[in-house]
Amino acid sequence: MNKLYTTLLTATLPLWLLRLRRRAKTLPAYRERWDERFGKYQSAPFASHQPLTEKTIWIHTVSVGEFLAARPLIKALLAAYPETTMVITTTTPTGSEQVVKTFGEQVQHVYIPFDLPWMLKRFIKHFQPKICLIMETELWPNMLAVLKKNDIPSVFVNARLSARSAKSYLKIKKTVRRMMQNITQIIVQNKDDGQRFVGLGLDQNKLTIAGNIKFDMPVPEGIAEKAKDMANHLGKGDRPMWVVASTHEGEEALILKSFANIKKDIPNCLLCLVPRHPDRFDHVYNLCQNAGFKVGRRSQENPLDAECDIAIGDSMGEMMVYYAAADVTFVGGSLIPIGGHNLIEPALLSLPILTGPNMQNFLELKNLMVAADAVIICDNENIVADQVIDILKNPEQAKALGQRAEQVAEDNRGALEKHLDKIHGIIR
Repeated sequence: MNKLYTTLLTATLPLWLLRLRRRAKTLPAYRERWDERFGKYQSAPFASHQPLTEKTIWIHTVSVGEFLAARPLIKALLAAYPETTMVITTTTPTGSEQVVKTFGEQVQHVYIPFDLPWMLKRFIKHFQPKICLIMETELWPNMLAVLKKNDIPSVFVNARLSARSAKSYLKIKKTVRRMMQNITQIIVQNKDDGQRFVGLGLDQNKLTIAGNIKFDMPVPEGIAEKAKDMANHLGKGDRPMWVVASTHEGEEALILKSFANIKKDIPNCLLCLVPRHPDRFDHVYNLCQNAGFKVGRRSQENPLDAECDIAIGDSMGEMMVYYAAADVTFVGGSLIPIGGHNLIEPALLSLPILTGPNMQNFLELKNLMVAADAVIICDNENIVADQVIDILKNPEQAKALGQRAEQVAEDNRGALEKHLDKIHGIIR
């Protein structure tokens, strides 16, 4: 099956390259550093400044979200293995930017190559990793096969697998079973995720349940001052601000309906709208303008006008700052059947949290929050509007809701230490 997969991927490689070129229309960085995607790293800008050591740790994080979740783990590994080379790969330019911005020359960073054996072999030959840590669920048949063939342990960290994804993987059961056999260890967030991996063919002995390391994310230093600067730049002033995070196509239109209703009751409310994908920033900006709102951008040099209705959060790596500057948040990907996004970041900041009914990808987290009365689930855009109005008009209620969310986060810390114990055992 791997041979057929490799043949098909090779045949469709021009289409993947065309996709990169198309994405470069909105994110020019996609047209750069293509050699790295073919496993050629001699001239890679972030891979040559640090000599390789005998023990190299490879960490793969797809994009910004996975990298931000991995930061505490990376910092802990850098402290535990100071003489070790840390190689971090990403798939997206936005992920790349965050790696370089956060760790600079403490790590080496390159794009991961396409999932073709000869390209992966170039990567292995160049960096000679002694272990590969893969954030969450990036199942690539050839990558896992090449790691296995070269006796390099592959460990999935903070792994999760939704019921929908598990069902999809069962359509290629033989290929997935072979991947499960090639994996060294999967450290999952919860029991249900673990059993889904076992259902795909993973040996129970390769499974560790550790919890979600996102609960162990520290609140960034100086967040209060950054939030103040953010609020000033967005023209918040004394106005209440509603942050809507990680929205997708079709969801913004629903949010704008909610916002129109909110404005009838709270005319000075400011909406900060943060689309999930940066290549949609311009589209969402235009959508808001066409709906008749006065719109500004986080990225513009001068502070937004105090009369601005909507601020587009068109920056990367600032989600915690947006949350810290807000009075209430709605976490997107949940009013439409995307599966939701993580509620932990706003919970860490004791922020009142709303989300939609489509939280299939974060069911355990949702259930934890619901059981603690720490989140409000809104079935549609009309309920969203009603709940935002209620929270903004009842500050004591809002404060209590945020405190319950923060308590859920506090009660579930400890996953990072469990991850590190398992990883240390494999490295040594």
